[in-house]
Amino acid sequence: MYLGKCNITMENVMALVNLGEYYEVKLLKDQCDEFLTQNSTKIEKVLKVYESLKLYSLKNAMKKVMEFVAENTVEILKTDEFLTVEKETILDIAKMKNLNAKQEEVFEATLRKIKIFLFYYSAFRPE
Repeated sequence: MYLGKCNITMENVMALVNLGEYYEVKLLKDQCDEFLTQNSTKIEKVLKVYESLKLYSLKNAMKKVMEFVAENTVEILKTDEFLTVEKETILDIAKMKNLNAKQEEVFEATLRKIKIFLFYYSAFRPE
């Protein structure tokens, strides 16, 4: 039985969301949604939070994260985190209508990701 008391942090929030989903504990999921709505607007981790939220039904947090990504796209595209995101995340960003970045900027960042991937792939590929 969950009594509504939990120390939620950015480090454990997605694990708690997972538990809330698995055991169908709406109160825990709601608390995680509220926490993420208030705390997920850091450029350094926003894309990982976004990718995690796509797996769950936390509508408030997802809305907040998508607004943040749209408002801060230029800065987010320059982060190392952008180089590690899934291709579906890049497609989601490119499809957003209210980005503060031009399509060319999204393309250039994606091209940079591909070049780095190809460099590491060729450097560490077995002969």
